[in-house]
Amino acid sequence: MAKINDIKNIIGAKARPVLEVTAGATALKEEQKIIPIPVKEVPVKPEPESLQSFLATLVKGVDYGNLPRVQGDVLFKAGALKILRFLKLKYSVILLDKTVSAPDKFISYTVKVDIINQDGEIVYESIGAANSLESKFEKAGFSSDNLICRMAAKRALVAAVKEMIA
Repeated sequence: MAKINDIKNIIGAKARPVLEVTAGATALKEEQKIIPIPVKEVPVKPEPESLQSFLATLVKGVDYGNLPRVQGDVLFKAGALKILRFLKLKYSVILLDKTVSAPDKFISYTVKVDIINQDGEIVYESIGAANSLESKFEKAGFSSDNLICRMAAKRALVAAVKEMIA
């Protein structure tokens, strides 16, 4: 444990020269002496060389899979996000339309998803929609407002990624 006088001396000391530390090591300063300490290196998984080899790493049931009443496999949001990360892309969601009819207990969202590259340019866009008349939201009524909005955004995101890599 450092004493208060030692701390004051360190703070009040004149600036000392910066010591260079080599890559892959950290250093402890002990009276102008550097002792290299090896850094534990974390093994890095090599990135797949192509999008096709990356797509082969997606996990069925997590990143893609079957849905009731839909033929074939579909891309899930988790898989779409992994693909975007691999391609070093981001996305933004823009609300295009919200329709509310209280007497009919109807809510509808239409959103647009923009896929954005590292330079901030839009490279792809897609539109998604969801409404309270869908069987999964019918019983919830107005309490499903947030779910309907998120479903529209998820549909637009997945559609954009699918069309982009097709």
